[in-house]
Amino acid sequence: MKYFLLIIFTLFVYINASAQNFANSSVKGKEQVESELKVYPNPCKNNKVTLELQSKEISEVHFINITGKEVMKEVYDFPVQKSTILLHQLPNGIYILRIMTSDNQVLTKKLMVSKN
Repeated sequence: MKYFLLIIFTLFVYINASAQNFANSSVKGKEQVESELKVYPNPCKNNKVTLELQSKEISEVHFINITGKEVMKEVYDFPVQKSTILLHQLPNGIYILRIMTSDNQVLTKKLMVSKN
């Protein structure tokens, strides 16, 4: 009985440790990709912003205003690593960029638009 409980306990600890390592590796991977995403200039003052992603390709960009409403969307037929987007139709404000990569990973960045 003691051996049976010892085996069950060891198995439980092993499964728990494996699950935590898997979860940590996927979070680190997303953080690494988000750190590779460049959004410039930020704050944007010249009606255009450039998005650049090193290791993946961008397939969609959604501009979401501070109230949570999607105000602009760019969809690329052929995914790109670098894109310059014109922002003539966006008023001054803070926006969340929700970027979808070609492998369906979602990245987010904050962008401030300040036209003077």
